[in-house]
Amino acid sequence: MILKALYDYYQRKGNLAPIGFQEVEIHYVIIISPEGDFVKIENRKKLSQVVIRAATNKSGTGAIPNILWDKADYMINLDSDKQDIGNGITEKCKSEVFIVKELILFYPHRKDFAALGKFYEKKQYYKIRESDYWDEIKTNKHQISFQLLGELNLVASYSDDLVDYLKRKWQSLPRRICLVTGQKGHIVKTTAITSLLEATNGKLVSFQKKSGYDSYRKEQGDNAPISIETECAFSTALNHLLGRKSRNKLILGDKRVIVFWSSARESFKADEYEEMLAAFFNFSDKKSDNPDSGIELIRASFNNIYKGKNVIDSTDYFYFLGLSPNGKARISVVYWNESPLRVFYEAVLNHLKDMEIIDNRYRKKPYIGIYDIINAVSCKAKSPKSKKTEYRYQPNLIEMVFRSIIQGTIYPQPLFISCLQRIRAEQNVPKRGFPEFYEFIDLEITRIAILKAYLNRLDNDNKKLEIMIDKENTNQGYLCGRLFAVLEKIQENKIKKETEKNDNGNTIRSRYMNAASATPIAVFPTILNLSVHHAEKLDKGVQIWFEQIKSEIVDKIMAEGFPCHLSLPDQGRFFVGYYHQRQCFFTKKDNAINELENNVE
Repeated sequence: MILKALYDYYQRKGNLAPIGFQEVEIHYVIIISPEGDFVKIENRKKLSQVVIRAATNKSGTGAIPNILWDKADYMINLDSDKQDIGNGITEKCKSEVFIVKELILFYPHRKDFAALGKFYEKKQYYKIRESDYWDEIKTNKHQISFQLLGELNLVASYSDDLVDYLKRKWQSLPRRICLVTGQKGHIVKTTAITSLLEATNGKLVSFQKKSGYDSYRKEQGDNAPISIETECAFSTALNHLLGRKSRNKLILGDKRVIVFWSSARESFKADEYEEMLAAFFNFSDKKSDNPDSGIELIRASFNNIYKGKNVIDSTDYFYFLGLSPNGKARISVVYWNESPLRVFYEAVLNHLKDMEIIDNRYRKKPYIGIYDIINAVSCKAKSPKSKKTEYRYQPNLIEMVFRSIIQGTIYPQPLFISCLQRIRAEQNVPKRGFPEFYEFIDLEITRIAILKAYLNRLDNDNKKLEIMIDKENTNQGYLCGRLFAVLEKIQENKIKKETEKNDNGNTIRSRYMNAASATPIAVFPTILNLSVHHAEKLDKGVQIWFEQIKSEIVDKIMAEGFPCHLSLPDQGRFFVGYYHQRQCFFTKKDNAINELENNVE
């Protein structure tokens, strides 16, 4: 199913490299004259070229070069001093020379092929050692090709002659039924290499020889027949999705890559779907004066499709493929998900809804993305090697969060636990200033949104948490959190009145909050008594206003008093209630309350 989906994606895109060719970065181009003389070397790093593939894919052993382009040891006799086997040609370079001779024999009208043959006959590759780029080329880490002086294209670029040459080579491959398309074609022995991460290459489909997979004398690709056309299509599609500039991939941690694409038959619709998803994962590079415009566009588009306002084909799917390196030459499929577009959009909308939380700041985040979530539950630590600050979190956590989003399932419990741990570890609010204070507020809001989202997806009898304060919520943890926020606000106002400064100083939060969220009965009697002394410093009207809020909350506490301890979910509700009540103090109130609060300004 994975290979068929990639094959269909190649057919739908239409602008990818033709069958038998691939898009690669050719780092250095050797310019030669029509007489085969070396002219110069041009540095073309970061420029991608569509070039011909190897007629038979490399299997990891033997000298099987790409055609007219490859690394230095295949193209320019790099180690001739050590591995000379006769006539100044090494074993690897000898294979490339043989290909050039074949091309000259089949296509005598091609001047570039003839010039390249003369280049090897004259041993012009020795002159490359005099180039300024020799020190870089001899490391054998760069791709090299040739170009005839005065021509615009590489010798290895797409042409009818090279297509014909590939077909000649494919004739030697056996013909069988392809398991992906069901059509008869020439079957490949090995598949192309895919660049997964930096310095990490491997194959999506491979079979180890003589390791239990070669039953009935079937080796390598014969175990699962795939035609050369199909293999070229799905490997080209996968390499495109994993490309450096691809907007269809998401890197999760150090060793996980998720690629996604749509099966929509109409290209403009598929591109729109994929663009929305890329923007959702914080990949949008479109600048806008309105920071909320991107997410509002996503939300509106997802909503319209989910509600049926935008007609979509019922057969359209979204595909997610998770890949990870496995050993030196293999890629493991660690995740595969295919969802109808409507089901997927419903899951995204639910995630956006679950993560919504009140935020009274002027410049607030348009939405909470997956990297915001992981950043909020990570702890900062300095790397012992680089001495740079890095974020550490539980392995596979980002992958579990990703799955919960696209599948619409409950968020992972490690996310909830990590969030509680970070909240408890960072109770001291930094003084107002940039960037520490604003970074702290961003993290706090994100963490409360995580707690709310996780708790609302739990299958229990508790009332769902709202975006803003819910005075009808009688959960004991939520009420204790609200009450703690009121007592802290009383102390803040008392400090502000005494010092006449905006700096609130240390409050009961840093000393009592963690204990209050776990064992309320051990803390609240103490801080309630403290609040009485704090309130005495305030004006009479403000005292009455705070007393009314306290009474409204305490009246809902259980008759037997504060709970002895709170469960983990209720501890999460404690922090949500605290945050809701704090935000309530900064929202617009009626004129009577504003008058009372103005007395303490």
